[in-house]
Amino acid sequence: MIPLPQHRLPAFDRLVPDERMVCLHHEHVAAPRPPRGVRVRRVTDDDALALAALWPDSDWIPASWGGPSALAAPGHAVAAFDRSDRGVAVACSCFGGDSYEDVAVATAPEHRRKGLARARVAALTADVSARGRTASWPCARDNRPSRPLARTIGFRLCREYTHYVTGDTSRGTGATVRAEVRESAVQGSVPPQATPRMSMKTPA
Repeated sequence: MIPLPQHRLPAFDRLVPDERMVCLHHEHVAAPRPPRGVRVRRVTDDDALALAALWPDSDWIPASWGGPSALAAPGHAVAAFDRSDRGVAVACSCFGGDSYEDVAVATAPEHRRKGLARARVAALTADVSARGRTASWPCARDNRPSRPLARTIGFRLCREYTHYVTGDTSRGTGATVRAEVRESAVQGSVPPQATPRMSMKTPA
């Protein structure tokens, strides 16, 4: 991820703009009771195998941390598990700076719309707050399911910004060029120790 001024953008060919928005966590929302047969809890080192065997098309979740073992480190994620200890939903931090941590949320298709996002994010935002940071929620501006979900779980719009992608975007291998990285988007400066952890494929 490369922060780049607007006047430098014409130097790249085939730039594709991606209009996005970032919301900040403003209020705690009580977690609903999970559905019968599902447990929501913070992940531990013992959950690495379960995080490596999530539902199809979910590999970006452990990949964003460099693998399931790193994601399973305490404090990084909260997950929902079914009776067989299979991970069916995950919320994790995916980008960290001095003051903010982006939150990523993903749920297996058969477990969506059951209140699991609220339960996971309530625990994760508490962990982020305990680290002295504020949870942030980035998503595409036209992502209609994500926007109301963010508001329901205590996030409020901070501002909108633009992602630019250049290269072979048809294969998903283009390089992402940030005109404004998220830390800049919410506080106006990019901390030197900001550490991106998210792969190009995002849940938004």
